[in-house]
Amino acid sequence: PDIENRKIVIEPFIPDDLSFANGGIQTIYGEVSVNWKKEDEELILNAEIPANTNAVFKMPITKNSRITVNGKESAGTFETGSGKYVIAIN
Repeated sequence: PDIENRKIVIEPFIPDDLSFANGGIQTIYGEVSVNWKKEDEELILNAEIPANTNAVFKMPITKNSRITVNGKESAGTFETGSGKYVIAIN
């Protein structure tokens, strides 16, 4: 995380031989947590970004991927504020 600028970059690596992963890190602003799982042909990523910070998500997509963030369509790279996010890629 770039704590000085309060910006967290989330760029998950999704290997073919794993079906889920989770992790987190404690920052001076609170905990950043991310978990993901593969379900059929869909990847579901949950993230929690602490208050007073921003996050840049760089999602692993292909040309035909469809991404939603909290149910709304999105691009593969996007920025958010603090909060909880559910990102689906199919």
